[in-house]
Amino acid sequence: MITSRAPARVVGAAGDNGGVSNTAVSELAWGALASPVGEISLACSAAGVASVRFGAPPEPAVRPGHAPAPPNGAGGPPGEAAGHLDAALGQVTEYFAGQRRAFDLPVDWSGMSAAQRRCCRCCWRRPPTARR
Repeated sequence: MITSRAPARVVGAAGDNGGVSNTAVSELAWGALASPVGEISLACSAAGVASVRFGAPPEPAVRPGHAPAPPNGAGGPPGEAAGHLDAALGQVTEYFAGQRRAFDLPVDWSGMSAAQRRCCRCCWRRPPTARR
């Protein structure tokens, strides 16, 4: 059962994107929710869902000489990233409530390495559980 939803947070400076390439993704809006399998965090860019992971969203990096990032949710995420994040959190919530079996969200593939993209293309063409 879903018990809570954390407010969205924008992560945008170098090193703040939780392992996603900052070259390709400049701003991520992070959100989290409690689920039957533990806390799930989602990150969205203006292009779509960029990251899904177990646990809390990453903490913003603190860089010497820069003001600390605002607390989670302060200021709200920017435009399209916020819309994608809200849709993603809603669809994951519906999934765990038994009201959804498939997702219809845009995916931001730009933070993936070339090897990861090749692997995903292979899986997309033929799911591992498909029969020959």
